[in-house]
Amino acid sequence: MRGLVHCFDHLSKGAILTDQETVEILTDQEARLLLQQIEEPRDKAIVLLFLTTGLYLHELATLTIASIDWEKKTIAVTGKCPRVLPLSNPTHDALCVWSKHSVSTETDSLFLTTKGSSLHSPNEALSTLFTNILKPLIFQFW
Repeated sequence: MRGLVHCFDHLSKGAILTDQETVEILTDQEARLLLQQIEEPRDKAIVLLFLTTGLYLHELATLTIASIDWEKKTIAVTGKCPRVLPLSNPTHDALCVWSKHSVSTETDSLFLTTKGSSLHSPNEALSTLFTNILKPLIFQFW
């Protein structure tokens, strides 16, 4: 539970982790509890990507549909440190479900805001997402 509290604490303050901070990771049980709270396909795909790939927030915001190689189960990340990451089966499955639910727009961004635009301000959008998921979960076990 400490990992969830640590994550919520930073998000509720709008804080960004620095390179010098120690990050407490979620236990397997905490990750399962977190995923059980998520009903929206987009949100589940986002959380699974974070949990299984270690993506940075700005990398997630720049992902496109073309970033995913569905057959090889990989995702190509661009930016400062371009790389191709393997997708776990649950993450791949969540992305498949999301791709079928996603709304067709002019942008090829993989993830959009709830209003249908690109994640221009991913900190704010994802802070809201995690606050909505984590706050009830933490207080449920507190």
